[in-house]
Amino acid sequence: LEFLAQGEEVLSQRLTAGGTMRVTRHEASEQELPPDFLAGGGQFLGQEWRVLTFQPDAGVVGQPEGELLQAVAKVCMFADGSKGDSEGATSIKQRDDVLVMQATKTMAAVMLS
Repeated sequence: LEFLAQGEEVLSQRLTAGGTMRVTRHEASEQELPPDFLAGGGQFLGQEWRVLTFQPDAGVVGQPEGELLQAVAKVCMFADGSKGDSEGATSIKQRDDVLVMQATKTMAAVMLS
């Protein structure tokens, strides 16, 4: 499970109701563009995992402790030539054919039935 390894933090946001939301990126072993994936503009750069977690404030009664996994998505990255900047802007498209979490798979099955 590649997305459970230590990743690079993309976003860390303190929430007004307490706790912190984090998004991390993790390298994916599969780097080819899926054959049926609609690429859009830009050069294909590869695939990676994006992981959303929630960290509750420590010591709050009734709150679980530790980082809580909320969502996992596999994304394809493309060089975004429309920006015209030197920083190498990247556009990201989520793969809708990769469902990692069992609850997500179950909800998808319920919705499709």
